[in-house]
Amino acid sequence: MESPPNATQVAGRLLALRCVVTHAIGTPLLSELEDRTEAERLELANARDSQSKRFWDSVNSSPIFPYLSLWEREFATKTMLTMSLQQHLDGMWRLEAAQVLMWALRLVAQLPEPDAQSEIDLPKLEILKRPTSFLDSAALRIQSEIARARNLAELWHWRSRTEELIREGRPFPAGEAMHQQGLRSYQDIVRRAAIAAHESGDIHFLVGDDFGVKGKSYAELSPGEWSEVRSISVERHFALNWLCGYSPNNEWDQTPTDT
Repeated sequence: MESPPNATQVAGRLLALRCVVTHAIGTPLLSELEDRTEAERLELANARDSQSKRFWDSVNSSPIFPYLSLWEREFATKTMLTMSLQQHLDGMWRLEAAQVLMWALRLVAQLPEPDAQSEIDLPKLEILKRPTSFLDSAALRIQSEIARARNLAELWHWRSRTEELIREGRPFPAGEAMHQQGLRSYQDIVRRAAIAAHESGDIHFLVGDDFGVKGKSYAELSPGEWSEVRSISVERHFALNWLCGYSPNNEWDQTPTDT
């Protein structure tokens, strides 16, 4: 592990994520404009590209530029004609990671529940429109508080990955050691983890000895609900791992999310 990033580095990372989210929001995919004629779509694409160039030109000449990762600098070059659906989704979901950094920088009092998407209008936050003063005034929560949030994010991410194994029908790695502990299925492991997390106060409520989410057990989530909760979990785990120094050389793009 590395030494965790300092307050200025976290503030710079948040400014970079604001640029990413702003670019994703301002770059609708052509597939979303099927009701337009080809000429109208190309006209809109050209107009958006001009706006995007002005935006990134201002970013590249600002104190934010050094904080942009390699992926983000490449993402900045994507247009309505060249941005893939996955790139667009990745950019949009970075709002969840940005919210974690805002929490770490004491800009929000607490993180929403694990099933609640961020409602922050990141591009319009006035404090982030003054990068120099924001970088100079940044202050972090204590590391133990951030570390506890990281452990909880990892737990929720673990639950999503375990659910994936269950839904895909993956065989349970049974063995004598597992049997001696009374573990004969993924559901047994989930049950034990959920009860332990509830007793420690990490999970507020259980449903059927499972993680309670969206008013039901995790196992009862619809595919759409599961996808949403899983994406929130991934982004929070990613951001908190970076905050805790889990990424080699604190490189944002290289942050692992092992569970």
